[in-house]
Amino acid sequence: YLLELGTEELPARKIASFTDEVKRLLIESLRQKRVKDFSLKLFYTPRRIVFSFQGLPEKSQPDEEVKLGPPLSSSKAAIEGFARKYKVLAEELSKDQEKQRFFFREKLKAIQTKEILQESILEVFTQSKLKTEKWMSWGLGERQFIRPVKWILSLWGKEILELELFGLKAGRRTRAARKTAGLRKKETDFFNWLEIEQASSYREIIYKQGLVEISPAKRKELILQGFRQYEKEEQLLVELNESVLAEVVNLVESPVVLLGEFPAEFLALPDFLIKTVLSVHQRAFVCYDPETKLLKNKFLIVADCLEQASKNVILGNQRVICARLKDAEFFIQEDLKESLSARKAKLEQIVFQAELPEANKTLASKVERLIRVSQNQLFEESLVFSKTDQLDLIKALGLAKNDLLTNSVFEFTELQGLIGSFIARKQGYSQEISSAIEEHYLPNFLGDQLPSNKLALLISLLDKLDNLFALFFLGKIPSGSADPFALRRQAQGIVQILLSKEFSILKPKKNFSLESLFSLFIQEYQELSSGQISSEVLLEKLSAFFQQRLEFVLSQRFPKELVQIFRSPAVFKRNLKLLEENLLFLSKLSESSELKEKTLYLETFQQVRRISRILKKREEQQTIALEDLEKELLVPAEKELCQSLRKYKSSSLTNTTSWEKLLELREPILKFFTEVLVEDQNNKEASQKRKQLLAHLLDSLNTDFSEPDWDALVKLKLGSNNF
Repeated sequence: YLLELGTEELPARKIASFTDEVKRLLIESLRQKRVKDFSLKLFYTPRRIVFSFQGLPEKSQPDEEVKLGPPLSSSKAAIEGFARKYKVLAEELSKDQEKQRFFFREKLKAIQTKEILQESILEVFTQSKLKTEKWMSWGLGERQFIRPVKWILSLWGKEILELELFGLKAGRRTRAARKTAGLRKKETDFFNWLEIEQASSYREIIYKQGLVEISPAKRKELILQGFRQYEKEEQLLVELNESVLAEVVNLVESPVVLLGEFPAEFLALPDFLIKTVLSVHQRAFVCYDPETKLLKNKFLIVADCLEQASKNVILGNQRVICARLKDAEFFIQEDLKESLSARKAKLEQIVFQAELPEANKTLASKVERLIRVSQNQLFEESLVFSKTDQLDLIKALGLAKNDLLTNSVFEFTELQGLIGSFIARKQGYSQEISSAIEEHYLPNFLGDQLPSNKLALLISLLDKLDNLFALFFLGKIPSGSADPFALRRQAQGIVQILLSKEFSILKPKKNFSLESLFSLFIQEYQELSSGQISSEVLLEKLSAFFQQRLEFVLSQRFPKELVQIFRSPAVFKRNLKLLEENLLFLSKLSESSELKEKTLYLETFQQVRRISRILKKREEQQTIALEDLEKELLVPAEKELCQSLRKYKSSSLTNTTSWEKLLELREPILKFFTEVLVEDQNNKEASQKRKQLLAHLLDSLNTDFSEPDWDALVKLKLGSNNF
């Protein structure tokens, strides 16, 4: 069976996900109606969606369905009424003793697959769950789909399977590509209709006579073949922009690759500006010299035209690209005439969040807030950050947003950061400051490139945190799928940075955590008068939000059951890098086939949980250093644990995750609990020292696990593949 919906131009960026959802719903509907063991292939172009079914049975599979009736204690009239509904006698009903109900097994007859197809297609294409933000109405508004439907082809083998959908009756006609209009044999054949005799001949006719390649995978391969041909003939190296390639595949029905060029004088512009004009604004592909790797004044475009029209298509693209490059050249020259730092005062013209108090609503006030936060004691307490670094950070913060006021960014908004970095380099700022201006927006999505230098890392963290605090402060918290300010993405970016190797260049101390980052901003937002929530509620909501994002990011690398162990509020007091390393260790342990090793670790975790419970209400912090404590301990088991702990800590200095060597403490801990009474009512001084020793042990594990964490950890199953 073949179904084709001919439409007006479908949205190139949405067509793949939309048609995949239609396919899923069709398969689901047919299987629910007992049509099984078939395959469904999906194809699409900008003007048509095609579903090709193979191996459909003539009829659905017979089956039976259990219909529950009244309780066994019901009246005779109720029981007989239920029986009459299925045209049987009350004596023929069965009894479900477990549920204490009457029931009837209704036999479901096999139904013609053609009838089921008609029903399922109407059901799927008219249901609201298919709707997208690009949904359209036409006619008198009663017809709705992603784009207006112009024709329907519906063939069951050679036979037309009757359908009436979107105000159209299905037939056996489809349309050829638009470019074939000039090849029509007679005046009446304006719409290029093609007759399809049977479903199996559709692919050949639409390709050979209609000049349409319905497979997006084959269209992509045709484009790549064209690129390779030009690379060989013209000695070029084509830069494959995957997002642009994915889009142009869905903009053409039968692709043709064409070569164009622009005046060489424009090569004096920065590469990123030329690439933006070509790729983003014209969907063209930039070319490089394969030897020098320098940008060339040539580009490739993907068109949907006949050979005789290709010259005009190239000329048209060249005219547009030249005009855009001329504009870009003018804008960048004008922008270079004014100092980047002088633009800072103009940030008062840009509103950051209009609902914030008057003194805090502009981008200028946001920058000042970030500068104040950067001068907080956190940098001295949590990071190895020199005075010079701090001065550079303040300078970079004062410049980071200034390019938003340039002509270039006004015209090419996607170049924010890049334009600022370019101007900064031209005006003599250091490479580190220039890079920070460019990279502080990173990462833009999960798995995106991260900032490469310490200034960019810190500005990215501070900027994203301020966005989150401001919007949570105003009550604009993401709910469901709605996230208009991309706060989930920004929170994930913060987590990614804190977990990254790049972050290590800031040499974060053990106490650097999300909680320490939150503390930077809470004071700023406490002082604002028009907030909709208190600072306590604000922190609570932010913590819950970050917990979800942290779990999401970590779940990309580790099993969910391991990630969920770290769900306690204490997670925000931890160094996330150490948390990740402990997860890595647990993940390796879970995959190990050594059952004995797993058992030993599990026993050790149980002992650590015991220590965690003993110290649950501890008030003492380690007031006595481990070395001094050892001198005051008298019982051999105490001394042995203390010595083992010192050795364990020194061996862990070179390896931030100490859990791999945790078994070194197993025997001393067991001996300690066997021979020593921790809570000794007759010797409170000795008890205090023992608790100090256990507190040192717990803190040496590079985590401040709460009791629920250890409870979850020891409950995990042991097995060859499941820990």
